[in-house]
Amino acid sequence: MTRVQFIHSRLTGRGLVRIREVLTTASLLVLISTVAVGQETVDPAVAEPYNAGLNAANLADFKTAAEKFEAAIAVAPDFVDAHYNLGLVYQNLADYGKAEACFQKTLALDPGNKTAPRLLAEALSRQGKFESAIPAYEKAIAVDSTRVQLYYYMADAVGKAYPADSDKIVAAYSKALEKGPKEPGAYNAAVAIGSTCNRAKNYQGALAGYRKAAAIKSDSPTPHYNCAIVLKKMKNHNGAIKSLEKAISLKNPYGQAEFVLAGIYYDLKNDEKALEHFEKAAADPSFKKRAKAEESAASIRDYLEKKRLRDEQMEAYGGDK
Repeated sequence: MTRVQFIHSRLTGRGLVRIREVLTTASLLVLISTVAVGQETVDPAVAEPYNAGLNAANLADFKTAAEKFEAAIAVAPDFVDAHYNLGLVYQNLADYGKAEACFQKTLALDPGNKTAPRLLAEALSRQGKFESAIPAYEKAIAVDSTRVQLYYYMADAVGKAYPADSDKIVAAYSKALEKGPKEPGAYNAAVAIGSTCNRAKNYQGALAGYRKAAAIKSDSPTPHYNCAIVLKKMKNHNGAIKSLEKAISLKNPYGQAEFVLAGIYYDLKNDEKALEHFEKAAADPSFKKRAKAEESAASIRDYLEKKRLRDEQMEAYGGDK
């Protein structure tokens, strides 16, 4: 997780401090400043530990920051900014259970807070509480629907919370793609749709997902390879061959694709083409099944040689006759 950065100015001595922050869920970059609010006298028992906590956080001394914010809260239990900042500190300390509690308290004291819901959702996700994270993401989206990346985070949570519910997973990732088609997570979302549908034997859905992924990242051979595997399952050999050839054109050598392509040609009883691609698979030093590819190639070479000799004998026999 990217470390939270705290930036603040010192309390002037007039009024309570208030957080001013800018946050992106991906980077967790938080800008925190102290400003005077009103003209009332600040209780030093609150202001001193709170500002000390901010200073410690800026120095990445998060343990000290936590102690100081907790000291401020002990004096002022409803000091919402201290709970919020304490949650950020616990996020940095990877104590996500305590961070969760802090953001829950923040929302209890300030139900309209626009950043706490997504921080709460992240704290829940970090603990593997994916079912609980989903409504937190939904609330975060409700208060700020312009942060379309949240749809991707929520879809990831849905996938982990309900791994057997393919319809729910596909719907969540499809919504993310609809809302943020150019977001960094779009390619992975499309692949997730393809893989989810493939596992559910929804091959048309799988093809749609993988083809979407290929459109998003046109230089990647992987979606074309995945399409070929699905098409092979559908007995669409011509389609599978075209997809594998496309994958190989984008990555050469590509032993795995050559191996699958050789197998298709073998099933189609095109021994010469099968041999060609088994040999290419065996020539790829990164391909883990090189030995198996070479064994298959040797077997076909042996078969073709025997066939050639047999044909020559038959021709010679026919001529003598």
